[in-house]
Amino acid sequence: MDVEPLWQYNAQELARLNQPATNVSSATIANNPILSSAGISSDSSPDLIANLCNIADHRLYKIVKWCKSLPLFKHISIDDQICLLINSWCELLLFSCCYRSISTPGEIKISLGKSITLEQVKNSGLQTCIERMLNLTDHLRRLRVDRYEYVAMKVIVLLSSDTSELKESEKVRTSQEKALQALQAYTLAHYPKSPAKFGELLLRIPELQRTCQVGKEMLTIKPKDGEEPSFNLLMELLRGEH
Repeated sequence: MDVEPLWQYNAQELARLNQPATNVSSATIANNPILSSAGISSDSSPDLIANLCNIADHRLYKIVKWCKSLPLFKHISIDDQICLLINSWCELLLFSCCYRSISTPGEIKISLGKSITLEQVKNSGLQTCIERMLNLTDHLRRLRVDRYEYVAMKVIVLLSSDTSELKESEKVRTSQEKALQALQAYTLAHYPKSPAKFGELLLRIPELQRTCQVGKEMLTIKPKDGEEPSFNLLMELLRGEH
């Protein structure tokens, strides 16, 4: 919990996020780790792409900063940290949006002061993804997910990447088990009248993963010949100040 403020924005960062969007070239999109891996293409609305690039750049930094401050994450090798982050950034972003939206039924808060409703996205191709996010948010609201459970679930999501590229998979698995045990102990101690809460929280993770997959598919992956998504910024941030 002590590192959770690192996930948030300060006043200066919020001011930068709220600056008017500028046009973004297709090269910028291709070189942006989050947008490239999500399949954002230059065929989309210039204003939409500019805003997404702006948010993506800031969110990427916040994700890395938050993860690097987690005690469990610090004991994982740099290469595996990169692998885990590449495979979980979408889930972490969507989950934070859904948790942030618990108090606002019918809309998803993408950032402070910025929300999306089904009506707003019905002609954008994102309707299915937003519907799933709203459904997930409804579950979080029904379960009365608190701040501790939210942070614990983010750690579990980070360490749950289904990838065969991990070099020290046993170390990652051990860290994941510690996070799972901590969440289970917490829910049993604080919500004894809801013994099924731990299991219901875990059921939200595959639901979150399916939502991310739908979102990526709807954005349509259109890489140019010979181009691969770049994660240079991600690796630079992880290797620096470690």
